[in-house]
Amino acid sequence: MNNDSKQVEPDRLESLIERRDRLNAAIQKLNAQRLAQERRDETRRKIIAGAVLLEAVDRDRSSEKPSGIGRWWEAQVAKLTRPHDRRLFGLETSPRSGAERDATRNPAGDRSSPRPIWPWQEPRSGAERGES
Repeated sequence: MNNDSKQVEPDRLESLIERRDRLNAAIQKLNAQRLAQERRDETRRKIIAGAVLLEAVDRDRSSEKPSGIGRWWEAQVAKLTRPHDRRLFGLETSPRSGAERDATRNPAGDRSSPRPIWPWQEPRSGAERGES
């Protein structure tokens, strides 16, 4: 071996290390992009599923023959404990007992009440619900 070959080896090693570092950085970047897209997709699925569920609950509440999804939804939402979450659904910030909730319900079960279906929307007319 001559002196030049000994000098080339450290240069080659340094070059390979730099290349490896660039490849590792590119791999990390692609992994981060993939994970970010997966999070966006999951969020989008939850938004769409929530919209479908809320529409089903809305239809159930205004139906002559409710399927029960509205009652199920109310039971699930009543279990929320975080004040911020409860406010989003128009609930008092502290959960009440079942007896307290029952005392404030409409005893006749009147579904034609002018109250908003959701706290963030006004009641819809029959025409807006597709009724003639």
